[in-house]
Amino acid sequence: MKKLTAHSIGSIVITRQMYCERCAKKNHPTRDQQFLVHGQKGFHIRTVKRYVEKDNKGFTPHLVAFYKGVNNTHISFSRVCGIVGCGLTIGKDPEGKNKMIFTYKRVSYEQMSVKDWNCLVLNKDLGYFLD
Repeated sequence: MKKLTAHSIGSIVITRQMYCERCAKKNHPTRDQQFLVHGQKGFHIRTVKRYVEKDNKGFTPHLVAFYKGVNNTHISFSRVCGIVGCGLTIGKDPEGKNKMIFTYKRVSYEQMSVKDWNCLVLNKDLGYFLD
């Protein structure tokens, strides 16, 4: 397992809702569960405060990162489930300084068209949120 940084999973990192089969089998996300997101100011740990359960089990925040261009029409990207205990773990920084270290457990590398990637980057699902 490696320390999670923007460069360790890719160069452009975004957080998007995606389906996680492991989380669906465990009925995640649930209230008070921790998850990791990446925003304008870096990585942040959040806790699920409110969750609408209507057929949403398994749809969790994912860290999605551009990995490299494959050709003129496709790119490869990496993704990891942001639910703590599924796609990653968190722990204290051994050097102290009251910081946390994120370690990913399962990263998948996939490909998609450049057009689909651009849609994913530009899309914001305002109907889905973990408050």
